[in-house]
Amino acid sequence: MTATQLSLILLSACIHVVAHVALRRTADRLAFAWWLLVLTTVVFLPIACWRGVGERVPWLLLLASAACEAGYFAALARAYRDGELSLVYPLARGTAPVFLVAWSAVGGEPLPTLGGLGGIAVIVLGLWIINLPSLREWSAPLRAIAHVPAARWAVAAGLCTSGYTLLDRHGVQQVDPWTWNWLVLAATAAWLTPQVWWRCGPTRLRAEWVAARGSIALAAGTGFLAYALVLIVLRDGASAAIVGAAREVSVVFSVVVGITVLRERVSWLRIVGALTVALGVGVLRFSG
Repeated sequence: MTATQLSLILLSACIHVVAHVALRRTADRLAFAWWLLVLTTVVFLPIACWRGVGERVPWLLLLASAACEAGYFAALARAYRDGELSLVYPLARGTAPVFLVAWSAVGGEPLPTLGGLGGIAVIVLGLWIINLPSLREWSAPLRAIAHVPAARWAVAAGLCTSGYTLLDRHGVQQVDPWTWNWLVLAATAAWLTPQVWWRCGPTRLRAEWVAARGSIALAAGTGFLAYALVLIVLRDGASAAIVGAAREVSVVFSVVVGITVLRERVSWLRIVGALTVALGVGVLRFSG
């Protein structure tokens, strides 16, 4: 991974946390996610028109990516209903690299180098440490996945993340990254709309817009920009597994925000885990 690519990933990770903080703080997370997608579709339409779609859009690839993205938002909203940012966010983001390596191994994608795999392993170790209540309870994350609904939904979000990341790597080889980003998010809004209207209804949607329209606008802008930067790196030929792992430096920012903004009680193990993730990203820079 080049210095420029890592810089874009770091910027994306920093920006990406904003949307998660906004989602964590709102009362109706599914309605919030739907408004975020709808607003993104409306506001960034001029960019898609300006950049154009090219000669051919791989529609099946687009719809599959949007389905994964919709699953991600739905699972994340469900996870945040019962879980804290500093628990849900690392699981949601941190399981994706593991899934991406697996998909690369069975799907013919370029596999990371041994150094890259080592960096991914360090990141996974950091994420494991983040979720430990104490050093003696090393199996606690597995028990959480088995018994805590928020943890399971977070892992489901990570699975969806790995799916759309891999699909998007192919999509941006055929369509401009900015346009592809808009197309996927617009299709995601379409995927989610029936479920959201059935579960929330117009009353809840209206109430969420009135209560959180400022946060929705902020999350829409930062979320669109953050993932567009990732797509640019993927278009340049970077491995999906490496990019997916490098994005997990965002857990460092999420832990900091959890402490300073949300006033969550964060253990020293989560701080050590976040620093371990940062170390793993450094290994990816020089070996991945």
